[in-house]
Amino acid sequence: MLPNGLSYLDSWLSTDGTHFFQLMETDNARIFDDWTRKWDDLVEFEIVSVNDSPTTNEPEQMD
Repeated sequence: MLPNGLSYLDSWLSTDGTHFFQLMETDNARIFDDWTRKWDDLVEFEIVSVNDSPTTNEPEQMD
């Protein structure tokens, strides 16, 4: 059910069961729009860009 170009990596559930986190990967941040649009009637999304290493000097910008 994922759009082409979006990969699921891992997920976590908060200890109180109120938050679910998914780690996803894509080269095109706009793909998140396609994915979240299909689920936005059931869940609220917050998309956060992350880097894979603390040695990165500049944060990656999402378009």
